[in-house]
Amino acid sequence: MSLLTKGFWEKKQRVKMRKRIEALGAKEVLYYLDTPIETIRERIVGRNVNLTKESFKISREMLDNYLKYWQPPSEDEDYVLASEVK
Repeated sequence: MSLLTKGFWEKKQRVKMRKRIEALGAKEVLYYLDTPIETIRERIVGRNVNLTKESFKISREMLDNYLKYWQPPSEDEDYVLASEVK
């Protein structure tokens, strides 16, 4: 079993990766963490306080720009809500 933690912000990225995984004969499972934007903003503030050498500060403006590209999974993508995993 392997776990990919890449962002996959756009549906076309997820579709492309799903096809690659299936071509290898493996099974793909997409887990979706449905996190409210305000929670993400709060976590970014906390993250910015404790930056590591490998990370960088994310401003509110930068986050807002990133969010323009976010496409939540649609029903046809067969995803699992992480909050429903037991």
